[in-house]
Amino acid sequence: MVLLRAQKEQLVENLKTWLKSHVVILISFTGLKVKEISQLRKDLFAKNSDFKMVKNTLLKRALPSEYDIPEELYTKPLAIIYGKGDEIEVCKTLEQFAKGKEQMEILQGWIDEKPVAKEEIIQLALLPPKEVLFGRLVGAIRAPIYRLHWALKGNLNSLVSILKQYQEKVN
Repeated sequence: MVLLRAQKEQLVENLKTWLKSHVVILISFTGLKVKEISQLRKDLFAKNSDFKMVKNTLLKRALPSEYDIPEELYTKPLAIIYGKGDEIEVCKTLEQFAKGKEQMEILQGWIDEKPVAKEEIIQLALLPPKEVLFGRLVGAIRAPIYRLHWALKGNLNSLVSILKQYQEKVN
């Protein structure tokens, strides 16, 4: 399909908007079937994200200069995953989808417009959900206070027990 200049300009503007999203991941999707791409779109939509295939020339025009992408990446068909959702969940969804599909490759990403390498995206996918991490943090903060509480309470219980024994001995 041939795009008119105005359509291309609109696509570049859309790309610029998408690149300002909370999470942006660039992938190569060579060899994926339409059914697989549709499933990935559906999974990402559930995580408040989206998947768009982009023309390399339009992506090159839309990328800000601080988004340094090596020229060899433009030789592959590229897709962009962007969204406002939790970056850990988006990375998990993408990593689970990529398992067993050698033809799909995670290339690069940005979180809050800061570059993230492929390895970091994979490590984010291995993290537990944010709720679990927050629970662990609260537990780590609470543990010393909890131990202090029981140590002080133990001393008071011992004192009460000694006084009770002394009272029984005197009577």
